[in-house]
Amino acid sequence: FEFKFIVSLIEAMGILALISLVYGVIVRMNLGSNIKSVLIGLLFSSAALLAMFTPVEFAPGIIFDGRAIMVGLGAAFGGLPAAVIVAIFAGGARLFIGGAGALSGTVGILMSALLGYLWMRAYARSTRPKFVKLAAGGAFISLEFLAIFILPHDIAIGLFLNLYPIIITSFILITVILGLLIEREHQ
Repeated sequence: FEFKFIVSLIEAMGILALISLVYGVIVRMNLGSNIKSVLIGLLFSSAALLAMFTPVEFAPGIIFDGRAIMVGLGAAFGGLPAAVIVAIFAGGARLFIGGAGALSGTVGILMSALLGYLWMRAYARSTRPKFVKLAAGGAFISLEFLAIFILPHDIAIGLFLNLYPIIITSFILITVILGLLIEREHQ
């Protein structure tokens, strides 16, 4: 299962690389900041929904994919309107998919949006995030994984012990890479 999960996260990284290019187009458009935020929210929502097409099922109805990092980064780089949009679309899709993990998955999505938004707000007064700040952001957004503790305790503990080291490492790596790509687009 862990191997399939890593492959799913690598797929998410590929989607996010493409997203960074479209993000750059949106940022360069002569539009108001709220309109840009809405477009960024829709962009990252699309990425989260794409990631949901290739989930890894650990138990009946308990699935994982790359959606959480996309939600968190959409909220971080798009602002409040983007955070709301990506949380609604991804959360709605996870509820629609259903299964035993629907509630914890949806709570994780909401947490990702909130954590991503709060992380970027914490650094809004400083210069654009660099490597260390991006790594800290990835680690912060990875806390969304704690939503698995809504599941039965024995399942949650097993998932946490087996997957959280992969989650935190992946979130840090993906956030640093995407953040540097987005930084390049801003420049």
